[in-house]
Amino acid sequence: LTNRQFHGRAYGLYVMCADLGATIGPLGGSWLYQTYGQSSPFYINGIILALSAFILYLFLRIPGTKNNQWITQLN
Repeated sequence: LTNRQFHGRAYGLYVMCADLGATIGPLGGSWLYQTYGQSSPFYINGIILALSAFILYLFLRIPGTKNNQWITQLN
């Protein structure tokens, strides 16, 4: 997804975000668990997953199509 000159920078950014999530995730999850109850981390995780799926839908949808007309064009 990146230009050949930016492969290292893109990979470094990816690793930094992944490591940051691996560090903050358990800390935030344990704080939510102790502060708001046993099921709160799971609800928050579900909300984040749904929001992420909606954002991906907005980015990956095919512009200018309605009611899946693109499927009939492929056949």
